[in-house]
Amino acid sequence: MNPAFATGPGPETILIVDDQVTNVDILRGLLSNYDLRVALNGQRALRIARQSRKPPDLILLDVMMPDMSGFEVCEQLQADPATRDIPVIFVTAKNSVDDERKGLSLGAVDYITKPISPPLVRARVKVHLDLKRQRDAITEAKQYTEGILESLSDGLVVLSPHGAILTLNRPACDMLGRAEEEMVGRKLMDCFIDWKGTENPFAADRLTRLIHTGRLENTEATLNAGGGQPLEVLVSGSVMRDRTGGVGGIILAIKDISRFKRTQEALRDKEAQLIHAGRLTSLGEMATGIAHEINQPLAIIRMRAQSLQRSLTRGDVPPDKVENTMRILMEQVDRVTTIIDHMRAYSYLERRANPRLTCLGETTRRALGFFREQFRAHQIQFSMDIPERLPLVAIHDNRFEQIVVNFLSNARHAVMERHKTRTGPPMAIAIRLYHDQETDRVCLEVSDNGKGMTPLERERCMEPFFTTKEVGQGTGLGLYIVHGIVTEAQGAIEVLEGPEGGCLFRVAFPPAPPGEPVQETPMDAAFPSDDQTQAVGWERPPAPLLR
Repeated sequence: MNPAFATGPGPETILIVDDQVTNVDILRGLLSNYDLRVALNGQRALRIARQSRKPPDLILLDVMMPDMSGFEVCEQLQADPATRDIPVIFVTAKNSVDDERKGLSLGAVDYITKPISPPLVRARVKVHLDLKRQRDAITEAKQYTEGILESLSDGLVVLSPHGAILTLNRPACDMLGRAEEEMVGRKLMDCFIDWKGTENPFAADRLTRLIHTGRLENTEATLNAGGGQPLEVLVSGSVMRDRTGGVGGIILAIKDISRFKRTQEALRDKEAQLIHAGRLTSLGEMATGIAHEINQPLAIIRMRAQSLQRSLTRGDVPPDKVENTMRILMEQVDRVTTIIDHMRAYSYLERRANPRLTCLGETTRRALGFFREQFRAHQIQFSMDIPERLPLVAIHDNRFEQIVVNFLSNARHAVMERHKTRTGPPMAIAIRLYHDQETDRVCLEVSDNGKGMTPLERERCMEPFFTTKEVGQGTGLGLYIVHGIVTEAQGAIEVLEGPEGGCLFRVAFPPAPPGEPVQETPMDAAFPSDDQTQAVGWERPPAPLLR
């Protein structure tokens, strides 16, 4: 038995009520192994029963007493909530059937006639004390269980095998918007609806599945929360079996997740805003490079337009020159348009960036276009290894592009900081995209030979607002946002010591499910082959694989 329900220490207490001292002594001799109390009249018996710190566990009550009969004492004991549960055994010389019937009708549990039989008295007393002990344990267990149920924040409902409500706790009543007495006997499954108010299949198939399998795990449903208002809940259940293995009852736990859903929705909005802020920050850091990207085609447009203008002034405009000049002008206008569209797409605030199958090679090369002129202007050597064929990955291309942009931006800053403080090999950055056959992951690596990070910095670099940059040069949100994007896409990320003391950032994503097509990486003009950057062949030690 649960210790919480065990009776107190020591023998049970018996109150002997009789106006004859001789009768009292006989009973005291027979029941000496119990804690005995004595009252020689009815009034004294009532005071002991009502006022004792520990009420008697059993009362042996004589019927014929002066001033107040045993029948009257029994009536008052039954009328008082504090004493009505004390079992009463009449021990009396009144031995008629009518007297016995009257005593039992007043609430006594037994009736013993005088002269008494000692073995009978001992046996009857033991039986009724055992029953009292069991009733007390059941009552305490019930109170204990009810206390637990009422303390739960989740709703708990006990159903009959046919789905009728037998009992439910207060949180369940609050969810349903009805009192317990209104719900007992009703079919709980009738309270489940969908958002449109039509019948939800939860009622039929979920209950049937629960009965057949014995358990129901975390099934989302919509509950009619009173007044026709829908309430999103999470339902779990189990079946109680009877002795034959049949369904004796059903227990359902109902958790209100509507607030969680609203909070989750708000967090997704905040996350989208945070990612958007990170993109804008990256764009701000890359403003110089983007200006170079736009200035180059604008310079070509200006130069060609001036040449055409001079030819028009001289009156010498060969048709083939006009045609060639216009073609070049349109190409450069298209290039500027592409850059601007890319900037707009990159900075666009997506509140619902649903995953879609993305070719990481194409997206990576597109992101490189932001840095082409910066690397050239600062004489940063760059190498890339992007195969033409890679499995597709379920991630929004704009978010993956943000990962690449963040890594390249950090690498650029790291190599330039190192270059300020010491001489050494040329500033170099490398990017590698590959399919790791051993782990079946599509991996992106960005490494540099910059100033690097200490082990503690590598451990903390993805915490929000942690930055190794000087005050005003970084928000400390870039890698934190990257970590969130990678995690959301079921990927993994790690930061390692790179070649020549720099850093190596690696992310790994599971490929699309088997059977999805493999897409070629278009070799577009985002990072054309006529760049003046140089490929650098670094001796890189084998990096640990993400598993």
